Amino acid sequence: GEVDRLDCGGLYRTEAIRSVGYFADRNLHAFEEFELGARLRAKGWKLARIAVDSVDHFGHAVAGYTLMLRRLRTGYAGGPGEVVRGAVGQPHWRQVVRDFSQLRYGFVIWAWWLLLLGAAVLGQWLALGVIAAVPIAYFAWRRGGLRLGLYSLATWNVKAIGLVQGFVRSRRP
Repeated sequence: GEVDRLDCGGLYRTEAIRSVGYFADRNLHAFEEFELGARLRAKGWKLARIAVDSVDHFGHAVAGYTLMLRRLRTGYAGGPGEVVRGAVGQPHWRQVVRDFSQLRYGFVIWAWWLLLLGAAVLGQWLALGVIAAVPIAYFAWRRGGLRLGLYSLATWNVKAIGLVQGFVRSRRP
């Protein structure tokens, strides 16, 4: 059915790619498919996933936290920020703001950080504990255990850091 991006491979009409000027933004370390999909949809094109397997994708062979740190170090985690920065002032800006879940994750975590900081600055230690515990409890419940819950919360924090990291990275023409 209709989707906002063709992750892990896709076929595109040549006319569609020409209408948006280029296939891939060389400034992006990640989320190239989303960015291309946003540009295409802003020009009126539709993207659809068809029920034919064309790619086998295998997961990463390293541990989760190691992979997270590698993504921060290599710039991959900055991909969401690069997508947002590249869209500023462009026709696909509205598509990015409306559909890019990475942006929402970042805003939620930034708000959480501000609440934690506010409670610490005001010396509200009980509030600080509650503010810290609520997302941990939520993710533990959502993911079916404390270990996976903490990992999910860590990934959301890496995404929030990556948004900033990528947004401030200089762009090449």
